[in-house]
Amino acid sequence: MNDCLFLPVEIAGIEFKNPFYVASGPTTRTVEQLLAIEKAGWAAASIKLSIDPPPYINRHPRYSLFKQYDALGFTAEKRLTYDQGRLVISEAKKKLNDLVLMANIAYSGEKGAQGWVDMALGFEDAGADMIELNMCCPNMSFNVQVTSGDKDVINQRTGASIGQDEEVVTEVVGAIKSKLTVPLIVKLTPEYGGIGSVAKAAYLAGADAVSGTAGRLGIPPIDLEHPEKSTFHLQDEVGMVCLCGAWIKPLALRDTYEIRLACGPETPIFATGGVRNAHDALETAMCGGDMIGICTETLIRGYNFIGDIVAETKKWLVSHGYKNLNDIRDRIVPAVKSAPELTLWRGHAKVVKPDLIAPCRAVCPKGIDIQAVLKKISQGDKLRAYQLAAGSEACEGCSAPCEKSCVRGRADGALSIKKILTNLRADAKIKGVDITMCAEDNHKDRAVSKAADVLSNRSIRNIGVFPDASSWLEESASRCLKCGCGEGCATCSEICCEFAVTINEQSRIAIDSSRCVACGMCFNCCPNKNIQMFNTGETL
Repeated sequence: MNDCLFLPVEIAGIEFKNPFYVASGPTTRTVEQLLAIEKAGWAAASIKLSIDPPPYINRHPRYSLFKQYDALGFTAEKRLTYDQGRLVISEAKKKLNDLVLMANIAYSGEKGAQGWVDMALGFEDAGADMIELNMCCPNMSFNVQVTSGDKDVINQRTGASIGQDEEVVTEVVGAIKSKLTVPLIVKLTPEYGGIGSVAKAAYLAGADAVSGTAGRLGIPPIDLEHPEKSTFHLQDEVGMVCLCGAWIKPLALRDTYEIRLACGPETPIFATGGVRNAHDALETAMCGGDMIGICTETLIRGYNFIGDIVAETKKWLVSHGYKNLNDIRDRIVPAVKSAPELTLWRGHAKVVKPDLIAPCRAVCPKGIDIQAVLKKISQGDKLRAYQLAAGSEACEGCSAPCEKSCVRGRADGALSIKKILTNLRADAKIKGVDITMCAEDNHKDRAVSKAADVLSNRSIRNIGVFPDASSWLEESASRCLKCGCGEGCATCSEICCEFAVTINEQSRIAIDSSRCVACGMCFNCCPNKNIQMFNTGETL
C-alpha cells in the first residue's frame, strides 16, 4: 500500500486505509469506475443507489453547474435496479484488492420492513462489505411530494419521504440488524429538520453508523426572459433541482454536528457534503465526522485529487502534533454556543491608515484622483468622471508614472490609465463638456451644470460618441483594484446601514464611533484591509 495514502480508520470492525470514500452517485455506477476509484487511492466507495422493485422514477441524468452558487444541480438521475446493483458488487469484488464496498439501497415495494431486509441480505450475499440504507434521496417520492405540495399524493415512499420518520427508520433498521452480519449505515435526510433525533433513533435500533447527505431540493436559477423554461441543456420544462457542491458545506457541517451532539462520542458518523480539499475535511472531522464522503467533486474533477487531500490532511495533522483525524474529531462540538451564550465585546470600526491613497494618485503630477475617475467611469457616471478628471489635459505629455505604480500590474497587467484619461477627454469634448473648466474651483459647478445641460438636451443616439470607445472605457476602468481609500472606493460608506461611515471634504474616510454598532461589514468588505474592529474591552 502507498504510505502516502495511509491514514487508517476502523469502524464496526472494518479497517479503512484512510477516511475518504466516494459517496453514492453517478461516479460509482460501474465496475470500471470502482477500479479507477481504488487506483486513485480512495478507501471505500458506496455504489450508486439500487432500488427494488425497479425504480418508478428513473430518467437519464441532466446536470448543470451554477457558478453563481458554487453548486452543481441535477433534475433527473438514473438508478440501478436490485439485480444491476448486486451484479456491480459481485463483479467488482472479483477485481478489487482493498477498496471497501458499500451498497446503497432503497426498498419501494409493498412488503414494508421485510422488503428492506430481503434487499439488504441480497447485497450482503453479493459481497458488499457494508449496507447503506438510502433514507435521504430527494429526487424520488420526495420530489413528487414537494412539487405537488401534498405528501399524500404518493403511494411509494422512499428516500427523504421516510428518512425523517423515526418510527419507520427504527422499524426498518431493527428488522435488518436482526438478520444482517455486515455493518449497517443509515443515510438520513435533513430536509425536515431533526436529523439528530432520527440518527439517535437509528443507533438505538442497532445501526452501526449514520450518514448525512450532500444535496438539498430547490428551484434552479431562472431565465428571466423565459422563466417557464429550463436552464438545463436538453430539457424543456423547469423542475425541482437537487443542489449539491461547495455551497452546502455549512449546512452539512451542521448536520454532522447535530448528529454528534444527539448521539454522543461513541457512534461513528459518515459525513458528506461540500468537501473539496483537506481544509474541508479537517472541518468535517472537527464537527464529528469519522469517515468523509465526496461525490460532487468527483463529477467535476474525476478521482485523482484524493492523493493531494490525504497528503495535505496528514501534513496538517503532523504539524499540529496529531496522528489521525480521530485526534481532532468533535473539537468544535462543545465549543458551539447558542445565541444567548455568545460573548460580545463593545467596540467600533476604525480606519487603519486615514491618509491612505491609491499609488496612481500618489504619483500623479497633477494630483488627479485617478481611482475615483475610474470608479465613476465603471459606474457610467460620466458627469462626475469629467469633474474629477480636471487637469488630465497634461496627460498627453506625461510619462505616465501612474501606470508604473498600478498594483494591477503585479497580477495581469497595469491599467492603461493615460489612454483612459485621454479617451475620457475626447468623449467629453464630443459631448460639449470642457474638462479644463473643472480645474478652477469657482468654475466646478458651472462645468458640471453645463455637462448636465448638454446631456439632458441630447438623446443618446444624437450624442454619437464612439460606442466602442465608451464600452472600452468602462471595461478598462472596472479592472481597478480599489487599492486606496476615498471617493475612488467608498465601499464602506455605501454599505453602512447605520450611516456611520462618510467621506469628508478631503475625500477621506471618516467613521463616527458613536453611530457605529460594530457589525463588522465594513471590515469584511474593505478591499484595502484598511478598517479594523476596535475592542474597548467592555462586554455587552
